[in-house]
Formats: sequence, C-alpha cells, structure tokens
Amino acid sequence: EVFGKSANLIFANENGFSVNGAAFLNTKGVTLSTGKFNGDFTEVTSNGRVAIGEKG
Repeated sequence: EVFGKSANLIFANENGFSVNGAAFLNTKGVTLSTGKFNGDFTEVTSNGRVAIGEKG
C-alpha cells in the first residue's frame, strides 16, 4: 500500500516472481520485471519468470 499520493511501483528481481492474490492499493501502476534494476531498465535477464496465479 502506498501512503500519501498514489505512485507507480516497480518490483525488479532477476530471478523472477510468483504472484497469486496480490493487491496494490493507492498505486498508479505496477511493474514486475525479471531484470536487475540499475535506474533505467537496461539490464534485462531472460532467466527469470513472472508467474501470475488464478487469483492475480
């Protein structure tokens, strides 16, 4: 949950994510990235995976 003004959230993990039943409150947007964040997303890995379950 974002307190105060709504914001965009970025989650970056070079190993990937598994999400099922996630909720993001007071956000403008959410990005899940299988990369290593270095400030401009120029390092992207193909090893990670984003898996979104049936509950989102």
